[in-house]
Order: sequence, then structure tokens, then C-alpha cells
Amino acid sequence: MTHRRRLAAALLAAGALALGGVAAQANTTANGERASAADRFKIIGATDDPGKDCPSGYLCAWTERNYEGRGLAVYGSESDWQSFPDEYRFIIGKVRSLYNNGNPDPEKDAVILGRTADYKGGTFVLCRRDGLPSLSEGRIDTYPGYGWDRQIWSNKWFTPVYC
Repeated sequence: MTHRRRLAAALLAAGALALGGVAAQANTTANGERASAADRFKIIGATDDPGKDCPSGYLCAWTERNYEGRGLAVYGSESDWQSFPDEYRFIIGKVRSLYNNGNPDPEKDAVILGRTADYKGGTFVLCRRDGLPSLSEGRIDTYPGYGWDRQIWSNKWFTPVYC
């Protein structure tokens, strides 16, 4: 994805969030019940092929660059990663690479990532089957993923206007 497309997607997502126009995908089963932690989270290992090794329908995050280190696959929207069950909290404040392997709802296949809980403090968009092998340090909010090293605290699936 080009820099302009990423920037346009990020700006559109930020505007939609500000206007309250992005509905989160609920973490529910087909019966409408809250999905279990085992369904919402999967611990994954390092990979050379995140498109193959990140489970379909999940956002995957790793503690090291280039999809190395411990990884966590997250299903559905999570407005505050600090509320994760204990065994999955290792990822909080440690994300260094990401991959979006889609969403079971084909209309909500892009994900907004937030710098803080409830998507405050800045957001950017990761389109379906798009990855960021290296989140950079510093703070540059004009290009998705730059300046976000170890700063992902929330995610929300949505219908992209431009991806």
C-alpha cells in the first residue's frame, strides 16, 4: 500500500472515530454470546510468513520487529488491551510488528489501532492483508506505523472507506 493510500485511510478513520461513525465488531459467537478468551486470543510464535501464520480473521501483533518474538492473535475489537486476561497481557506496550489477516465479517476487514485505550491519543489504519514488520520509534503521526513502537493499546475493526 502506498504512503498516500495509508495516509488517506488513517485520516478517514480518524474522522470516522471522531464522529462516532465506526461501529466495533463485537467479540461474540454466532449465538450472540461473548466469545471466550480462547476464541478471542491465540498465542503465536515468530514467523517469516505472517499471512500464513496469523490466523484468518485476526489481527496479529509481535513483541519484536519482523514478526519475531512472542506474538498474539486478537479476534474482534478490543477497546482497552489492559483488560486482556493475564496470560495475554505480555503484548501490552510491547508491539513492534503487526499483521491484519482480515476479519470474518468481509465488510469490516480493516482495523484501526489506537495509541491508548478507547482509541485516544492517535490512531492509524491497517488494511486487510497488510503488515508492518517494524514499528518505528519516535512520534511521527503522518504515516501509519511510524512513531508507534510499543504504543498500541486498542484495536477496532471497521468498514474501510479507502483500503
